[in-house]
Amino acid sequence: SDLRFGVAALAAGGDHGVAQHAGDGHRSDAAGYRLDGAGEESRVSVWSATTGQLVRVLGGHSSFVNTVAFSPDGRTLAAGDASGKVALWSLANAAPRHQLAAHADEVNSLAFSPDGRTLATAGEDGRVVLWDAANGQKLHSLEGHQGPVRALAFSRDGQWLASAGSEAKVLVWDMA
Repeated sequence: SDLRFGVAALAAGGDHGVAQHAGDGHRSDAAGYRLDGAGEESRVSVWSATTGQLVRVLGGHSSFVNTVAFSPDGRTLAAGDASGKVALWSLANAAPRHQLAAHADEVNSLAFSPDGRTLATAGEDGRVVLWDAANGQKLHSLEGHQGPVRALAFSRDGQWLASAGSEAKVLVWDMA
């Protein structure tokens, strides 16, 4: 059977969003995973999109989860928190794959490259960091923003990475 999951960080309030929402108030990836919710919660709850039942809880964060991203194949979830850490989880068995000390302050955005091999992280520290998604090794630190980096996006072919900073500047990085 095709079990589909939804992911939500549940909380009783707060102003820290977990996902960027589409027009219908949800975000889904190609594998059918669904993101809902927001708040100051230090865990990610995985829900069945078909039954609405809680399937598992992914813990391990010491601070609220600020941003999440699915790998292109839908098998891995990355979650960044307010302490600057990023956790990579296998959604098949809820096993933690890697814990990354990504930034000196909050992680604001995460993006997987289209081939799923690279994870980009952006933080309050003004850096964009590239990671090998398979082994958790740091590849490069991209510096050029004068303030916090708020958003990341790879081009469809993976050749370009755009980063948007709080200084109203978008930098486009050549990934080749």
